[in-house]
Amino acid sequence: MVNAAKRPKPTRVSRNGQIVLPAEARRAVGIAAGDLVTSTPVAPGAVLVEKVGARPGTHLRDLYERADNPLEGIWGPDPDAWLDELRSHGWERS
Repeated sequence: MVNAAKRPKPTRVSRNGQIVLPAEARRAVGIAAGDLVTSTPVAPGAVLVEKVGARPGTHLRDLYERADNPLEGIWGPDPDAWLDELRSHGWERS
């Protein structure tokens, strides 16, 4: 599961399905007003949001493999094991 100590404060989904990305998260990944983003379901209750046209080296796998990994420990010591655990409970990525 996601490391509770690194979990951000929650935001509410509007009736129209809109969410607010907290300013701290947007700044950390370089998303600004007017940017296009994609959303990809990655696990039950989890969505990956990525900036369209992001510069090389800023995608999730690239960040995770960096020496100064900003995502260190967010999914525990092994993100692949975390996904395997989720998938063992009946969830498969399509």
